Amino acid sequence: MSASTSRQDLCPICKEEIEISKNNWAAIQWKGVKGIYEASVKRKNNLVIEASTKVHKKCRHQYTNEKSIKSYVAKQSCSSVQKRTTRQSRGGFESHKDCILCGCKVELDKGHFSWVRTDQFVETILVVCDTRSDEWGLTVKGRMNTIYEIYMQQTDFIIIHVVEIFGPSNLFR
Repeated sequence: MSASTSRQDLCPICKEEIEISKNNWAAIQWKGVKGIYEASVKRKNNLVIEASTKVHKKCRHQYTNEKSIKSYVAKQSCSSVQKRTTRQSRGGFESHKDCILCGCKVELDKGHFSWVRTDQFVETILVVCDTRSDEWGLTVKGRMNTIYEIYMQQTDFIIIHVVEIFGPSNLFR
């Protein structure tokens, strides 16, 4: 088998092998190439394929789905920001600039956040942190406890990214 044939039998989206005997793949035509190219531009990952390239049907559907694209872009924009690990290495947590849940800097001009100013939110998140008992829970609880007194005295705002990015299933797992 030549190198080019072997490469063609890999799905360019997921990089996994395509089993010809299964009916879970399709050879992309020009319309499909255009759709994947447009999705690639939105995702900013420069995936380029040619007509008659074999791809998994599920991969193609997921890759070109608008909701999946928005979710991918939102996650990439947050993950491209340097997350804080310790106060010594990255500075303290800034409640008016950082997301309380993930610690990422929030770009206030992009609208991918919500301002929160209720005691119930703080209490709910602290309960979730205790329930989860994992690294995320300890980190968020630490952030909450650090800013809670300031929040109560100054009625300061807490910033969180919109639920579309993290989803309730990730928060309350």
